[in-house]
Formats: sequence, C-alpha cells, structure tokens
Amino acid sequence: AQYWLGQSYYVRGEYEKAAKVILEGYQTYPKSSKGPDYLLKIGVSLTKIDQKPDACAVFTELKTRFPNSVAAKERLAAARKEAGCK
Repeated sequence: AQYWLGQSYYVRGEYEKAAKVILEGYQTYPKSSKGPDYLLKIGVSLTKIDQKPDACAVFTELKTRFPNSVAAKERLAAARKEAGCK
C-alpha cells in the first residue's frame, strides 16, 4: 500500500511527497517484492525534483541489490540516462 500511495503522489506531479512516501515504504519493507520498484521510483522522483546526484546513487543501489529484477533490467538504463548518471 505504501508504494501505491507514493505512486499516487507521483502521477499527480507531487514528486517530493512521492519520494518521501516511497522511501519510507522501502525502509520499512526493503526485502519485499516491491523493493526494486521502490528504488526505481525513488530515483525517478528525485530526478524530477532535480536531485540528480541522489537519484544516481539510488539507481546504483538498485543495480547492486537487485541486479536481476525487471526494474534493473528493463527500466534502469532509461532512468539513469534521464538523470544524467555516468
């Protein structure tokens, strides 16, 4: 439910709230099946509020913790590009 609450903020353009709520969800449930999605959405939200270095750090954590996840395999490259990660 925490992920979807954050997602609702995200789709309304409330990226700071989205990042906060989704981060809280990830910290509470880091090993849930939504773990990779939490990290991806945190990073994308941070990109939207121009916290790109932080977003890149989150994307690195996603790749390290969940390298075989759909989020890492299919969506991470585009998210890293949008944030300008090296």
